[in-house]
Amino acid sequence: MTHCEVPNSRTECWIPSKPKEHAALIETASTKCGANFRRIIKMAKEWNRVHSEYLTGYHIEVLALKTFDSDLDDLPWHLHMFFDKARDLVRQRLWHQVSYVDDYLSATGRAEAVKRLETAYSRSLSAWYATHGSNNDHATAIGLWRQIFGDRYPAHG
Repeated sequence: MTHCEVPNSRTECWIPSKPKEHAALIETASTKCGANFRRIIKMAKEWNRVHSEYLTGYHIEVLALKTFDSDLDDLPWHLHMFFDKARDLVRQRLWHQVSYVDDYLSATGRAEAVKRLETAYSRSLSAWYATHGSNNDHATAIGLWRQIFGDRYPAHG
């Protein structure tokens, strides 16, 4: 068997996938990149939930796999880099393993996802910069992260 098909509850169709191989890729990337790899995926899924859920969780996992391949030692910077790379990857069709992971996206859905990724990219850069180096504006950074991730993001430093 070359692959199996898993249900997509959003589109009510089947997605060709290799779940065991995909899980192994996630595990390998997590080992190589560190604990922040899984944190970034979790946070990106929360961003997606807060901003209309245009992307599937599987799609977000693949975006992370395509974006990172080394130590993610600076979580705010690498969150920004996720949004930077994801906005470009979502603009075009994205192949992973046995199929395009974004076949479910309509042209409008793709455009809306890119628009939201652009906003997250801009806000995450400002949030990162607010506390980068000698900058110490935690209130601004937290406010921006809350705009990106919603009310579940802590309101305190």
